[in-house]
Amino acid sequence: AELAELDEALFAAKGTRLERQFCLWMNSYGVDPFVNNLYDGIQDGLVLLQMLDKIEPGCVDWKRVNKTKMNKFKAVQNLDLAVQISKDVLKLSVPGTSGNDIYDANKKLTAGLLWQLMRYDYVKVFKKIGGGAKIKDEQIVAWANEKTSGKSVSIKNFKDPAISNSVPIITLIDVLKPETVDWSIVDRSEDEKMLIRNAKYTLSIIRKFGAAVYALPEDIVEHVPEMVMTVYASLMAMQS
Repeated sequence: AELAELDEALFAAKGTRLERQFCLWMNSYGVDPFVNNLYDGIQDGLVLLQMLDKIEPGCVDWKRVNKTKMNKFKAVQNLDLAVQISKDVLKLSVPGTSGNDIYDANKKLTAGLLWQLMRYDYVKVFKKIGGGAKIKDEQIVAWANEKTSGKSVSIKNFKDPAISNSVPIITLIDVLKPETVDWSIVDRSEDEKMLIRNAKYTLSIIRKFGAAVYALPEDIVEHVPEMVMTVYASLMAMQS
């Protein structure tokens, strides 16, 4: 039953790996509407403004936002506002980027803005768990290993191949949130489909806790260190 409830829609976005990653990140925050296609999903500016307001609460003056009877003019106004907030409040560097560029699905400029927004978001998480200073990888690894001591799932670093089957992360979740994990659906084989399924299960649980998700299932399976670090950091932030 729990496997049947796995939020497959969370991982069903279309596009390149990076585009899917942006969709997963935004959807993990519960944006409305759900984003299945990156460029269509953000074209009216409303999802981007929701993300900005979630990253820096209060930064969006919703009285200035067009919400109904949308057309290109209103959508571009919303997108221009999103770019302005990104520059003025978040201090991001987005030279040459306008609302029209995002509306017209300029992939390079849109990806540049979204990547900076996502990075701003997870660096903020790192600073939160680091008490104001960006926490180091070694500190997060030590915390995770301490929490799961005696469980035979310690990791050396975020590129440890042991992470591929998600078991070290799922074990940590089980320690942090007892009786959350249904171990009967966790597969310890090295079959690629099962590895992906374990990773999806892991990220779905993290999302249900209300934590942000930055990594794709493939990032866990391939133990991509930068992205695996964000998974552990989200769990650590949940405890702080």
